[in-house]
Amino acid sequence: MRIRENRYAIIKVGPETFRRVPVKGYDLNSKSFAITEGVEQGWQVLAEGAVLLNDRFAKQED
Repeated sequence: MRIRENRYAIIKVGPETFRRVPVKGYDLNSKSFAITEGVEQGWQVLAEGAVLLNDRFAKQED
């Protein structure tokens, strides 16, 4: 997901715990993004529902 010029992925770190991490990559099309840096092998990257969780992260940062 993009916030201003920064890209982030939401990763699952526990049963109900998620973390937003900065990533680098490139757009595949208008709906898909290929991550090339910032995510380690074995991490569970959230693909669906990430926008809703990102809204929660943004509210916590305000």
